[in-house]
Amino acid sequence: MNNTEKTSIKKEKAEDEYISSEIMKRRWVPSIIKSTSWECFQFAGYEIKITEAIDCYGAYVWPSALVLCYYLEYSQKDNSFIDKNVIEIGSGTGLVSIVAGLLGSDVTATDLPHLLGNLQFNISRNTKMRSKYQPKVKELRWGVDLERKFPKSDCHYDYIMAADVVYSHPYLD
Repeated sequence: MNNTEKTSIKKEKAEDEYISSEIMKRRWVPSIIKSTSWECFQFAGYEIKITEAIDCYGAYVWPSALVLCYYLEYSQKDNSFIDKNVIEIGSGTGLVSIVAGLLGSDVTATDLPHLLGNLQFNISRNTKMRSKYQPKVKELRWGVDLERKFPKSDCHYDYIMAADVVYSHPYLD
């Protein structure tokens, strides 16, 4: 490896470390511990409080969601999300849908039935009176009853978003 390649690799690593540190600065833990587990994030100029649970894959904010939120916020010059129709599959706690909504998108957040209550709670708490469009929450089991719940004639999306959605689950069998 020549010096130019080594310099390039060092530069890329430094840039990756900078972006990682910027993303992790967006996360903070409350100083008062309550019985409900929640985390705070800072995106799109807002403090976002997310209720989560550690006993369920879909009720936890995974690092990939933070990365996607960072991308959404910092790619506004190249990709405006204002007035765009967005669907997020596997929304989990709803962080990505919340950020997309705060950035001006008309969002549909989807997940499995047992996650919809917490998803709706987080979205309502963080977008009410803040977003141009109130995000919608809908059940989505991959490949099940799609034409009835998401008819092709009505469902046109500019962006399909997903962060960390594939894991071992019976719906994937």
